[in-house]
Amino acid sequence: MIKEYQLEILKFLCTDKQGKIHLPRLDNTLFDFEELKVIFNLLFEYFEKWERLPTKVDMLQHLQEFGKKKDLKSAVVRTLKISVNSVYDKELAANVEKIEADLIKYAQYKMTKKLFTEHAKELKDADMGLFETISDKMLKIVDLPKNTNKQVIGTGFLLADADKPEKRNDTIYHRTFLPKLNMLSGGKGWASPELIIFAGEQKIGKTAVVVNLAKNFVLSGLKVFVADAENGKYQWKSRVKQSMLDCKESEITTEENKKLYKQLVETYKLLGGDMVIEFYPAGTASARDVENDLDILEDKFGWIPDVIIWDYPDWFVANDKYKRREKRINIQHVYMDIVALNDSKGCFSVGLSQIVRSAIGKPSYDNTDLDEDFAKTKNAHRVFGICQTKHEIRNKKTKEIIYANEEKLGILRLEPIAQRQGSSRGACTVRINKEHSYIEPMTIEEVRAIRGQRPKVDIKNVKDE
Repeated sequence: MIKEYQLEILKFLCTDKQGKIHLPRLDNTLFDFEELKVIFNLLFEYFEKWERLPTKVDMLQHLQEFGKKKDLKSAVVRTLKISVNSVYDKELAANVEKIEADLIKYAQYKMTKKLFTEHAKELKDADMGLFETISDKMLKIVDLPKNTNKQVIGTGFLLADADKPEKRNDTIYHRTFLPKLNMLSGGKGWASPELIIFAGEQKIGKTAVVVNLAKNFVLSGLKVFVADAENGKYQWKSRVKQSMLDCKESEITTEENKKLYKQLVETYKLLGGDMVIEFYPAGTASARDVENDLDILEDKFGWIPDVIIWDYPDWFVANDKYKRREKRINIQHVYMDIVALNDSKGCFSVGLSQIVRSAIGKPSYDNTDLDEDFAKTKNAHRVFGICQTKHEIRNKKTKEIIYANEEKLGILRLEPIAQRQGSSRGACTVRINKEHSYIEPMTIEEVRAIRGQRPKVDIKNVKDE
């Protein structure tokens, strides 16, 4: 490449918002001229430290500090300043789309070279497993242009575009198997690109909640993808089987349940739904890794998810590695990445989160009780608390039961903490059998009976506290 074109590439990386998307994949070997290599290094260092592109003043100050640190001669610093000024003072003259295409091509070259260098020694005695590993990684490299997030601005003017026909698809809502939860969600259900979070304390039954939601989504004909970072794909499959059979884990392999499971599988297949479960190591995988796997499923099998289950989204890392340093900031960006993925795939996501230690034992939660960062409620579309009392709570004056001993009764309440649409009050009360990983809705009559407002259901074996 001629020097003038390389200078245009540097202008793009320094001044265009899309530059920060390409920058992490590049290094200074992209450039042939030493002064351009130095400016790229300064740009990269600044972006890595401050997570934003430098202004002209920022870059000149950074250059000054760099010159003092490296004890550069004043003539060298002056030459570099001239190059920095030429980067910022003139507008881009080259074709931006061609620049981006060249940057993607260069990144593909670097990634391919790195891939084969890593596996060079293994290729001689390679087995099918290594072939599949390299093939999957090559697919991700080939798909790099498709997976480069393009920020499109200027397509949503309310007044200027008033006479133009709107291009939009009708929103498709999907209801859950819990009628009261649907009512709390506004009656319609959930739709793309929503992110719905269920938060609760440890061992309360959070995974059982999403397992039953996922199972029933499949039963209603939806395709469900599970991105698991906690249990592992085989444990998740086992829990789904338990819920389908309403049995203990040890009972899955009995002859009777084997036959029943085969029958249930045939029934589920007829309805058109399915579930794919993949495991992602906590603290290393991002939403982009999930997206890449979904792209492979789409390319190979034409399989596109209607729902993604995240167990837990908090244990993933942000797509942008520069957002991962502080845990609180990382989580916020993970949620944003998931919403962007939902939007691109036309699906919605359901995830789990924990509560802070100080909230353990509370009958209900608010947005300050969410673990790590209460700003989660700002980045998710709906947040529900998974609540359960461990003792009976009565009104001090009337002695009326406000909350029964829900732990002993095997009851959970799914209560809205924050929603962009839907109710901010109320609860969806369900029965849970943790040993069976099974959940079923309760009627309003059953709920009232437990609180002593109606003739009681059969709870005579439960002692008052």
